[in-house]
Amino acid sequence: MASTNDNEAAYQLLGWSTNNSMNSNSTNIENTEVWKSLHSSIRTQPDGTTKFQNAMKLLSTEGITFQSNNVSGQEEGSGNRDALSIIKSYFRLIKCSLESPTQMQARSTNAESKSNDSDQWSKLASELLKRMTESLKVAIQHELSPSSTSTNIITSTAATNNSTSLPPQSSNNNSQQLLSQTIQYYLTQIQTTVHPHISKHIRLLGPTYRSLNELSDLYIQTLTQEKCNLDRCVDVILSTVGYKGLLVTSIGNNKDGSSVQTDLHQLNKTWKQTNTLLYSASFSLLGLLDNIVNVIQSSLFTFINESTNRNKKSLSGGGGGSAMKKNTMSPDKQVKIVIFILARITSLILLDMRYDESFHMNDMNKASIAGGAKGGRELQEVGEESGKSRKALFTAFIQRLVRVYHLSLMAKHQQEQQSSLQHKQQQGGDKKPLLLLLDSISSLHPKVEQYLSKILLLDTNLSDSSNKNIGGGSVVCLGLDCFVNLPSSSSCTSSSNEDCDVMEDTALAKLLLMKYVLKKLVAIQGDNSELSLLLPNPHSLIDYYQSLLFVDVPKCHHFFDRGSLDGGSASSSGGKDLSSHRTREILSDLVCLLEQASHMLCRRSGGMKKGSSGDDWQSIITQQHHLLIRWLAAPAASTQLDKTSTLSAVSSKNHPMANELLLHILHRRVLSSCSANDTYSRQDATHLITLLTQLLFHQRTETFHRQNIATLLVRLLSVPKRTKKQTDATSLTINSLWSTMKKANVIGSSNNDTQRKRKRSKVLAARSLSSTLTPDNVNTICTVLESLARSTVLSRTSIPSEVSLEIKQLWEEDILSSTTKNGKRFFSRSEDIDRAMFIISLSTGAIRVSQNLDNFFSAFGCNAGGASTTTTDDKVISILDFIELQFGGGGKKSSVTASASGHNATRKVMMKANCIRLVSALSKCIANDLSESQFNRMGSILKNATVSASSTSNESVQTLGLRYSAVSAASKMSSIVRSDFDEGSLKVCICTSLFILTHCHICDALPQLPPLIS
Repeated sequence: MASTNDNEAAYQLLGWSTNNSMNSNSTNIENTEVWKSLHSSIRTQPDGTTKFQNAMKLLSTEGITFQSNNVSGQEEGSGNRDALSIIKSYFRLIKCSLESPTQMQARSTNAESKSNDSDQWSKLASELLKRMTESLKVAIQHELSPSSTSTNIITSTAATNNSTSLPPQSSNNNSQQLLSQTIQYYLTQIQTTVHPHISKHIRLLGPTYRSLNELSDLYIQTLTQEKCNLDRCVDVILSTVGYKGLLVTSIGNNKDGSSVQTDLHQLNKTWKQTNTLLYSASFSLLGLLDNIVNVIQSSLFTFINESTNRNKKSLSGGGGGSAMKKNTMSPDKQVKIVIFILARITSLILLDMRYDESFHMNDMNKASIAGGAKGGRELQEVGEESGKSRKALFTAFIQRLVRVYHLSLMAKHQQEQQSSLQHKQQQGGDKKPLLLLLDSISSLHPKVEQYLSKILLLDTNLSDSSNKNIGGGSVVCLGLDCFVNLPSSSSCTSSSNEDCDVMEDTALAKLLLMKYVLKKLVAIQGDNSELSLLLPNPHSLIDYYQSLLFVDVPKCHHFFDRGSLDGGSASSSGGKDLSSHRTREILSDLVCLLEQASHMLCRRSGGMKKGSSGDDWQSIITQQHHLLIRWLAAPAASTQLDKTSTLSAVSSKNHPMANELLLHILHRRVLSSCSANDTYSRQDATHLITLLTQLLFHQRTETFHRQNIATLLVRLLSVPKRTKKQTDATSLTINSLWSTMKKANVIGSSNNDTQRKRKRSKVLAARSLSSTLTPDNVNTICTVLESLARSTVLSRTSIPSEVSLEIKQLWEEDILSSTTKNGKRFFSRSEDIDRAMFIISLSTGAIRVSQNLDNFFSAFGCNAGGASTTTTDDKVISILDFIELQFGGGGKKSSVTASASGHNATRKVMMKANCIRLVSALSKCIANDLSESQFNRMGSILKNATVSASSTSNESVQTLGLRYSAVSAASKMSSIVRSDFDEGSLKVCICTSLFILTHCHICDALPQLPPLIS
């Protein structure tokens, strides 16, 4: 039996009066000097634990209830204490068990005594938290039970005369008010009294925050029940009495006679306060998460550094376990704590989403009517504040998920490294704890994905009636926006470089998590679900897609380029390097996902259903194509910058890696659509290729944009090994290019005066195209035309008659003609040069895959100039005469402006390069029939061309291109030298290559060439 003094100390510690049933909870007992002195004596005196346990026993006899009128069932000696008073007593005991007395208080009581074991006191605090939680759960569940409600509603005379009965309401608003006060006090004390001690006493984490989640869930159910009752009450009163009835109607046994309008205002205020406390608890958990992750990160980095040193010094033994020895907590326990915190934060976020939507998204008009203008404004303000808090919490939580994911990636790669090391068997006793560390951290990988899916509702069946109050669409859009605007390393203002380095290291982790989210969205759409149910705002997905491609992928280029998880070189990464196989796997999966997700862009509300009309499909496809092709152009892609960077400069071009990925996405989309046999796919492939070909020849297309489009078209045309999908895509591209060329009259003669008047618009269009195209644009088009002709001959596709006629005209009148060198076969006007280059490029591509010259001429319907050029030798000689003329010059000097002359000079260099490519194609086509004199003549053309190019004072990209073409042609021609050739023939090609490599520094200049198209 406890002594009278012990009982008196217990009552004082609880804040109760010993001589009557009234309690003294009206004041902050724990802040008085009497209570502080008692606290100090209990923590320092030997019998302090006994007095404390007496107080715990006395408190356990108290039953918590929110029905203030019901005093039956109270145990002897408990008095008439309400729930709030009992909860305050619980936290007084918890505070006494966790807080050590100050030195001054300890000297005033017993300076010689030592504080009791802190571990024992933390166990007592944990036990108190569990008891308090169970008591509160029972009391709240009783409030939610049907027996706790009645239908006693007092209304005005007009309402009582109506036969319509009002819905059931709470029997006592005071009990709901007491419940709210108790839970809000509980949430506050958890943050102020318990949370500061969790880092020191980790056993408190579970009883504290698991209990907080459970009680918060039950409590918000009571708020939701109250909200539903008020909504039904508003419906009845408005239908029977009108708006004025809301001002005089009181509910249940409400003693203060408050109206429905007042109750609604109070409910909104209560939810606002509760929501703030829950967000505070979430951010407190994030702080705990940071602390434990710092410990894990320190252990992992120490292991990596020691492992690197062992590898460099080839040591066996000892230093690997030092990181583990510094931490008293095992790695497995650390990881379990991380998982527990992630689960608790996820639970709080879901709790907020489930009930916040029922308060602010549903019955908005009804709440505004019931609350009047003031109620509507209050509800809107609460919703706005809740939205800001939710976004801040989402952003902070996703940041932590990215960081934890990064650590799991590093641990996973370390596992792979350790499994391949030969000396790992020599580590002895250190091997087990180190591998345990890596195993524990790598196990966080699937957990991060799991909790990310939960907070974004990616695994939630939103069509289920139980989830109707969850604003799934707004939540997913919010998550996507948080990823887009997630702070990056450029915004790191920390004075510690280490913090910024850690932030930079998470770039790959963020990319992989964004890829995971996109994969889940694609899977949801693949299950024939309504995407609009999940994404009501299509711009969110567009921004997310654009950020992933143009912001996050470039930030990870050093991972893929150097193969290092820390951005350094692979040799100095300490075993943190990514394998080339892993790099290819990541990029391949990313391209597939982005291609599939491209079909989800620009979806309007309601999405595209199977029964949608063709116009709806075509409209969505057109918007998608315009968006994707616009991203190929700069600076359209550069508008999506890192929004956290204030000094980001707008780039004139896309990042090379992002640009290449986008080209692969479009290429894959065409191939995938051509492989399917449905209406959507046929429209998709046809429209996309048509749009690409139109932009290729459009006079206002920007140079870099045209080069990207040309790259994609050449890839669609140039397929080394054809499958069925590739053949369909190639055929579609060939037909679209020929059709567009015919409509644009790309190679039409601009000085053809014999055309009829109705053809005049086409002539003017051809002149306008030629006059506005820069040399770079002309060169880009030539590359596509060469690939077009090559694929056309291989696929045996017929060439449009209009195009064949233009090609035939150039060959018969300008190349194979008997006209002298000073005649019209030398081109001086830019329009003529452009037309000749286009046709020569087509001819080069066709000659490359023709068996002989006769097959080439028959493909275009040429008669090879009549009787004067009947043999192959005569044709070759005539072609070489034409090529030598372009290198040697001639004709009358064009009377053009200085700027035009500069353009013509550049075009003439490009013309020479095209002629060199024609020489290379011709030598391959007639390799068996090529005479030694013709071979020597071709070699002389290559040598003379490179010598004249090197003599120019101004180096240009076109000059480098000419040299590159000469080296390529010379190397290919050396393979067709026959044994009957004199050794001097081969010497010509060798000398040409050596001259270029020695005097023109072609190897140094190659990296400066424009983007490779073919």
